[in-house]
Amino acid sequence: MIGRASFSGILSAVYLTVMLQSVAAFAQTRVLTDSVGWSGHDAAVTAVSFSPDGQWVASASMDRTIKLWSTDRFHELGTFRGHTGPVWSLTWSPDRRSLISGSEDGSVKIWDIFSRRVRRSLRVSSPVLSVAVSSDGLRLASGTGERSVLVWNYGSPARAEMVPGTTDLMAAISIIPGTTTLIIPRPGAGFSLWDAALDQPVGALDGGSSPMAVSHDGRWLASGSGQDESIELWDLPNRR
Repeated sequence: MIGRASFSGILSAVYLTVMLQSVAAFAQTRVLTDSVGWSGHDAAVTAVSFSPDGQWVASASMDRTIKLWSTDRFHELGTFRGHTGPVWSLTWSPDRRSLISGSEDGSVKIWDIFSRRVRRSLRVSSPVLSVAVSSDGLRLASGTGERSVLVWNYGSPARAEMVPGTTDLMAAISIIPGTTTLIIPRPGAGFSLWDAALDQPVGALDGGSSPMAVSHDGRWLASGSGQDESIELWDLPNRR
C-alpha cells in the first residue's frame, strides 16, 4: 500500500478539483444552467457505464431493462429487454460493439449494440453482481451472489471456469486494464489477484476492502480501508 488518506481531506480535494475541471471544460461548449438529465426507466437505476469512446452511456435498472443514451445529443437511443430480474452490472466490449450485463435472474447477457438483441446468454446459478471484460477482449468474468467468480472465453463462452476461493458480499470484481488479471475482493479484507489467461494466482494485496476503483492505465488501485473513514492507494505493478 502506497498510502492512506482521510476521506474528508485529500479525497474531497481531489473530487472538487475534478469537478471544477469538468465544469470548466463543459462551460466552453455549452452554457451551464441546469444539469443534463435523462429519464426513461420505471424504477431505480442500478448501474451506468460509458462506452470506451465516451459517445454513449448505458444505464441498467431494477425495471429489468437497459437503456442506451447519446452523450452528444443528450437523448435515448434505445432499450434492451430480455432480463427477467433487476440488472445489477454493466460493462462494454473493448470494440464497443457489445454491451455485457449481469442480472438478478442469474444470467450474463452479451448484447449487440446496434440491433439491441442478445448475442449470447450465459446461465449462472445465482444473481450476477458484477461483470468485467479484459482489454484484449478474450476474457469475460463475473462476480456472483454465491460469492464466486466465474471466467469465460469471451469468443466462445460455452463453459465457465470457477476461480478458487470466495469474494466479499459485494462480489465487485475488476480486471486491470491492459492485462488479464482479475482483482477479487476477499472476505474481511484484502484482494486476490488472478490471471484469467494463465488460470493461476499472481499475487495478493493484504489490506483494503470494497469499494474499489482501478486507474485507466492499470497502475493504481484505490479502495476503502475496511476499518475507518480513510481510503488506501495501491501500486499494482509492484503489488504494494
